[in-house]
Amino acid sequence: MSLVNSILVESTINISKILTKSLKLFEVIDEQNLKIIEALYNIGPRNLMKLSRVTGIPKSTLYNRVRKIRQTGVSVEPLINVSKMGLKRFFIKIHVRPGKLVITYDIINNIPWRRMVVASHEPYEMIFAKFYAPAGHEYIIRKLLERLVALRLIKNYKVYETHEELFGLGLSSKYVDTGEKTVKLPWQEWYNSVVNSTGWKRNNLPLNILENPQYEVKVDKHDVIILQYLEVDAFKDYVELGKLVGLSPATVKHHYSKHLIGYKVILGYVPRVALFHPDMLNYLYGIIDFPDEKAMLNFVNTLWNSPIMPRFARVLGDSKIIATFEIPKTEEVKFLAFMEGLAKENIVYDYTLYPIVVRTLSTWTIPAEMFTEHGWLSGWDIILKVVRRVLREEKKVYSGRKVR
Repeated sequence: MSLVNSILVESTINISKILTKSLKLFEVIDEQNLKIIEALYNIGPRNLMKLSRVTGIPKSTLYNRVRKIRQTGVSVEPLINVSKMGLKRFFIKIHVRPGKLVITYDIINNIPWRRMVVASHEPYEMIFAKFYAPAGHEYIIRKLLERLVALRLIKNYKVYETHEELFGLGLSSKYVDTGEKTVKLPWQEWYNSVVNSTGWKRNNLPLNILENPQYEVKVDKHDVIILQYLEVDAFKDYVELGKLVGLSPATVKHHYSKHLIGYKVILGYVPRVALFHPDMLNYLYGIIDFPDEKAMLNFVNTLWNSPIMPRFARVLGDSKIIATFEIPKTEEVKFLAFMEGLAKENIVYDYTLYPIVVRTLSTWTIPAEMFTEHGWLSGWDIILKVVRRVLREEKKVYSGRKVR
């Protein structure tokens, strides 16, 4: 038996041992609640009648179960096709100068177009960020980065334009045993599937990542504001949303059904569920390079909706993905064997993964304040104000210190 095969044995991780530290969801999880969470992916949180039909749970019972699920802290996030909003996505890898990590992080974290920012654990001088940018104004991302280079805050950077970021369910009956409170990680099955699969012939994903996005604005101001609130928690009903955006429930429903769903701005929903407590996880972020599209599709179709790869995005014009991995610390050697085995099989050409500092992770919604009746603002003037303000605050902090 090869080293890869001897290591890649299926694992079961006992959730009950970490219940005191993990999400309260697992105190109420059972077969029916798992059915509800899985069904939310395709149906969404507002159509309880259809949710009842699909799950076979009476509506009154379903309502009470959904309420209890929400009380455990579970929310639902829409899977958004931002190209239908005229937005492009970018992933940025930034090498920061010594002593400049905090100020660089603060600048990026206050830019209106940032989607996510996080610092790496090793090496410490790396920052990763995801940005939106309006099609036609994407130059502002490189312009910002060049400004940070000129200010001697960062050494260098790498920009990747990506497809829509896709993220899966993770919590499904395929991997979770609600009775035993265990999560199955079938390493050998995943490995065999990536190596031998014909998954490249089919598309299990919500959209075809081989097709280049078509950037078009299919939304109006109301749509963008509604979507911003749905990103915070998509469980909100039309009455709740109406109060927040100043519209009647019927008008909110029209915008939601005709625009956000009708134009496929929203592709589906993903419940935000942490299977493992952060203390037992390694969070890895980075780039995986494949020799061809076939290998890339085998990989993403296999790990799509699995507990270990919650998010990924394809780099446009290349057989690369930007991926997030959540690997239990007890599973590190199996993950390493999994990736090294795929590299040896020429399924993975190259990969670079960085452990991230979870406490530095900051994520944001689509910036509705940047959308007007004439379309998206470039926001360059706002970006300059952010840079100047953070620099002034930094100077004030250091000038106020006594030197001994």
